[in-house]
Amino acid sequence: MLHPVLQVKDQHPTETAILNSALNLFMLSGEDQVSVTRLIQTAGISRSVFYHYFSGKEDIYAALLLADEIGVGPILRKHLEAGSLSGLMKEYVKYRLQSVEKHRFFVRVEEKLLRADCQLERFVQWQRLRRNHIELFSECARKHHGVDKGSYEDNLRFYYGLVWALTSGVASLSGNDLYHEMIPDKRGFVRFLAEAVAEVGEASE
Repeated sequence: MLHPVLQVKDQHPTETAILNSALNLFMLSGEDQVSVTRLIQTAGISRSVFYHYFSGKEDIYAALLLADEIGVGPILRKHLEAGSLSGLMKEYVKYRLQSVEKHRFFVRVEEKLLRADCQLERFVQWQRLRRNHIELFSECARKHHGVDKGSYEDNLRFYYGLVWALTSGVASLSGNDLYHEMIPDKRGFVRFLAEAVAEVGEASE
């Protein structure tokens, strides 16, 4: 199964192609088994072209995280402007779990970069963007709660915490044999989770 990367605005097509190739290789072989040399060979580019766009494998990880997080933006803006908290929570879960395998990869590489105290520009951008998205998520909850800014700040963040915990939990469980035995209908389970969080959001509106 191919895992396309969302193209970032102003991103060169070659950069996008490298990221697509890298993501699919990581999914196929496991990121720990993939060297920069193999990334270059699989993408069919020269070493100089690779290093023109990326400083190394960690930079690839950071770029993939950033591209994935950028995809959350339109969902947030839609529901902040004219949508609903329940709709936002439902779409967020569906977006993150459209490929559980891919989300599990993102959770792993985030942990790798955090442990390495990564200061690469793309990773710093990703951290800032995610924090911004958390604030937008909370703002959507505040708007649909009809409370003043600053009220129940912790409670508002619980909504993001809920969908974050659910999606990260599913990603973690996907490596457990009992999960696969107990939940054979993975798509049905994702739909169930999306509907369940939507009900939580709807009850709060």
